[in-house]
Amino acid sequence: MKVGKQTFAGETSFVVKVPETDSFSRLGELDWELLSLCDGGRTPAEVAQALNERYQDQNLREQEVIEYLHAVDPNFWERGAAEKTSASWKRSATSVASG
Repeated sequence: MKVGKQTFAGETSFVVKVPETDSFSRLGELDWELLSLCDGGRTPAEVAQALNERYQDQNLREQEVIEYLHAVDPNFWERGAAEKTSASWKRSATSVASG
């Protein structure tokens, strides 16, 4: 995966290229940071908490993080990180559903 940071008209975005699929995605700062936090070591609740601390005008909930991650194209993820992240949020989704 290759990532380029761009600023245009005062707005910062990240252009992500996935070489395996030759696809590109443009992400805003919050989206990029959310995905960057999905390193396999954090649960969706921990990702939401970290983002809420950084972006105090946001009020992300664990369920919103899970829904966002489910909507991400699977080809976007690097294989190792995707497996770790998937396992992490599947565990969390199970605990949310049963709690």
